[in-house]
Amino acid sequence: MMNVNNFEQTKSFPNPEAGESFKRQLAEKDIQLTEKERQIEDLREKLRRKDMQIATLEEIIDTDVITNLRSRKAIEKKLSFMDGRRSSDTEDGEAETKKRVAVLMLDIDHFKTINDTYGHHVGDEVLRQVGEFLRKKFRRDDFI
Repeated sequence: MMNVNNFEQTKSFPNPEAGESFKRQLAEKDIQLTEKERQIEDLREKLRRKDMQIATLEEIIDTDVITNLRSRKAIEKKLSFMDGRRSSDTEDGEAETKKRVAVLMLDIDHFKTINDTYGHHVGDEVLRQVGEFLRKKFRRDDFI
């Protein structure tokens, strides 16, 4: 059976210098850990900035420079994504439609004549105005 005096002796270091050395090592490890935590947070912040840059670049890539509407490639990606998640099997094995989709395609009559007669700068302005018209008429959440 251990008495209280023996227990108290086992809690302290037999050599006071060893205890101080251990405390210094512990303090150094704490400093190192704090530095590693700071480095991890810095890396997380860099990753957040890179993610934002990637999102900005994807937006630029997916946007037509003249109309400021989605590019054909962006529309194809969106339709492909939506086709893959359009339906799912329910427990009884029947397909269930999750979301309805409507696709609208526009053609500007005699646009080639506008370009040929007045020049591409006028044709570009017509496209810009059509893009602006569509942005005003469609809902904010519509993919145009």
